[in-house]
Amino acid sequence: ASQRFHKHDQCHRLTAKLTLFQPNYPVSENGQAWALFEDELQKGPYLLGATYSVVDACLLMITNWHENPQGLYASLPMLARLCDAVRARPAVKGIWAQHFPD
Repeated sequence: ASQRFHKHDQCHRLTAKLTLFQPNYPVSENGQAWALFEDELQKGPYLLGATYSVVDACLLMITNWHENPQGLYASLPMLARLCDAVRARPAVKGIWAQHFPD
């Protein structure tokens, strides 16, 4: 139960950070949000540390909507690593290839 509560608390912190991605925020503040994610990813390969969650898949989609995803990945290596890991997951790999062919 203690670990479940800890993960629940992490989700609430990350959800609060996601509010910076609302469309009416200026680009500079969105840049600050990306930096927050980069900091969070220092703790593990996924946003919740060692645990993969739907939040990671959602973050992959959000990065794909960025005007320059490759530039974003170049400036945020931990985020790039997360997105590569999510794209490589079997459940994501086929869907991603179908909707976002190279």
